[in-house]
Amino acid sequence: LSNKIAGASFLCCVSNFCRSQLMKASSPEQWNKFELCRLGVDPEVFDVRPAPDGDVFDILCTARLVPAKGLSILLLAAADLIHAGRRVRLHLVGDGPARESLEKTAFELGIADNVIFYGTINQIRLRSILLIADVFVLPSFAEGIPVVLMEAMAKEIPCISTYVAGVPELIESS
Repeated sequence: LSNKIAGASFLCCVSNFCRSQLMKASSPEQWNKFELCRLGVDPEVFDVRPAPDGDVFDILCTARLVPAKGLSILLLAAADLIHAGRRVRLHLVGDGPARESLEKTAFELGIADNVIFYGTINQIRLRSILLIADVFVLPSFAEGIPVVLMEAMAKEIPCISTYVAGVPELIESS
């Protein structure tokens, strides 16, 4: 990476976190090459959604199904809510090598009927699922600057995430 940085005339960084990672991999005389150009989503595509009015609290997470995304913790939290008598449905959008393990965990926790695994879907389908979400949760242990959070926030869906990497550039604690 340091050779690529040295050979570049400029680098476009999508977040301060991204910029800091490039700074770690390069010498200070290369840092003037880093330009901040934030990512975003088209507000006309991800417009504000109407408030959900169902009697079930719908939790949405869009992520690659790998251990680093913290989805086992999300399943445990959903199980706690469900076993406490809350009407909760967890929507997991994405696929990956941990899918079978996560499906098994949902079954073992007794919440398999409350968890929907969508697999990989296209943007049109994602926008329809965003319409039913009461909250968007991303319990990841490692992130860059997650576009899925930007999409959920553009629709004014309350978002909960871990305080890692680029996430604090999108979500402020309150």
